[in-house]
Amino acid sequence: MKNMPTGGRNVHNKAAADHLWPAAALNNYPGDKFCDQAGSLTSISSVPATISPRPRAAFLDRRSLNTRAEKPMDTRKKLFGGALPGNLGLRGEKICGKIEKKVCGGTDMEPRILLETLAVAERLKDTTRHCYTRKGRHESVAEHCWMMTLMAYFVRDEFPEADMDKVIRMCLIHDLGEAFTGDIPSFDKTAENEKTEEKLLRDWVDTLPEFYREEMTALYGEMEKRETLEAKIYKAIDNLEAVIQHNISDLATWIPKEYELNKTYGDDKVAFSEYLRDLRAEVRRDTERKLGER
Repeated sequence: MKNMPTGGRNVHNKAAADHLWPAAALNNYPGDKFCDQAGSLTSISSVPATISPRPRAAFLDRRSLNTRAEKPMDTRKKLFGGALPGNLGLRGEKICGKIEKKVCGGTDMEPRILLETLAVAERLKDTTRHCYTRKGRHESVAEHCWMMTLMAYFVRDEFPEADMDKVIRMCLIHDLGEAFTGDIPSFDKTAENEKTEEKLLRDWVDTLPEFYREEMTALYGEMEKRETLEAKIYKAIDNLEAVIQHNISDLATWIPKEYELNKTYGDDKVAFSEYLRDLRAEVRRDTERKLGER
């Protein structure tokens, strides 16, 4: 098929190109190739300063990959270095030359790498904390992380100025180091324990695909410094969830030092937020009612 001029760019199939990209984004891509709806590689000529995406970005029709004799994975590797995103995820970043994986959404999280990563995270299902559940069994670290994530989801509208998706990611990954060391209660954990956990976690994170390695390293650094609003919210939730779970558990599972500790634990972490201070006050009332059972 003869190349068709389309406003300063040459493509095999303008309709297919428009299917992939909003019109405002189809300017100036030198030498980059995309699959059109028939599975053919479409070449677009020159380079834009920015991309103006339409809502939710354009979707690459995965079914079109199967219309070619070429294996789908071969086409994926040509386009995105082995990772085919369902959503190209374009958000207006400035790019030059070939499209970066971080712009297209590619992560190189191949199936085998994902399974190996999950096998490590799964250890947290059997890694117990010193707290108990309502029915009298030890709570797992995975359950603690899940409850924190659920809390972040439910309070997200209380913090419209915060990136609550980031807070959720922090809650999900914050205790992954305990997959290597087990859980040590905060009142027993030493600086040496912290150092060992950080090293083992860092060594593991360094084996992950680049996108996740960089994102997780940045998140852990942000959580440790606790300077951003998101990091403060995450840490407040971390402390509050621990006390909430104690309040739910049988008082007989508490150790003596927790009688007073649970009245004040996390007070300093919620000081920055009126909503979290109010939540902490409600949690304290539950603690005092629980202690009244003695």
